[in-house]
Amino acid sequence: MTDKPSFTQTQIAEAIADPASLVELSGAIELQQQEEEIHDFLKDSPTTKLAELIGKCMAIVDLCDPSKTLEKPNIMMRKFREFTGKDLAIKVEYTASVKEMDGILDEAKTQATRIESAFKNISIHIEGLKAKATELAHNAALGQFIIDHHLNEVEEVQHSLLQRRVANLTAMLTANELAMEQFKLAQKNALMIVHRFEEMQTMVLPSWKSLTMQRDLSRELTPSQGVQVKQIYTNIRSDLNELSVML
Repeated sequence: MTDKPSFTQTQIAEAIADPASLVELSGAIELQQQEEEIHDFLKDSPTTKLAELIGKCMAIVDLCDPSKTLEKPNIMMRKFREFTGKDLAIKVEYTASVKEMDGILDEAKTQATRIESAFKNISIHIEGLKAKATELAHNAALGQFIIDHHLNEVEEVQHSLLQRRVANLTAMLTANELAMEQFKLAQKNALMIVHRFEEMQTMVLPSWKSLTMQRDLSRELTPSQGVQVKQIYTNIRSDLNELSVML
């Protein structure tokens, strides 16, 4: 607290006359409603859900290696697969997983949209918390200024009330600053995971889908094509692994 803060004579006179007025904050009810709405949204854990959906996409890509269904097995391996039905099982699992990917991506897009909307609301709320911090700091400083320089003008029965008000305002300011940091962190995490999803959706999965289309168009690959497919798939898995580390 500074010994010479900038307060008007009216502000000083009002605080001396009614120390309880120091805790009255403009827009406090609206700010509390905003915070409750955001907390309800965060409790639903949309970022966690989106991270889980990204994990499912990665698991499908890991399971559905196109090169496995495109490579030409030798005669003994082919007979073994025909006898055990493994070849058919691989193809059925592969086809089902590729279809499942579309459903997962649709759900992930929905979660990403919800997060982006919440991101805007959190930004608005953080600005409200900043304004609240300014007001809390002002009122706490005003109360302390009264204690330091005008306590003899305050009714004696109000002395303890004034001191409690200053202590409460200081505690509220600390809590407000912690809330701001928490919301900023939530906002940062939300933005990061949406960016990871967008990167996966627009840059990584298209290559994988291209390989699945090749699988549908051709049962077998030439050796050189097989090498190319395996290299592309290796790159895709590497990109996804980098994304998973960032989550």
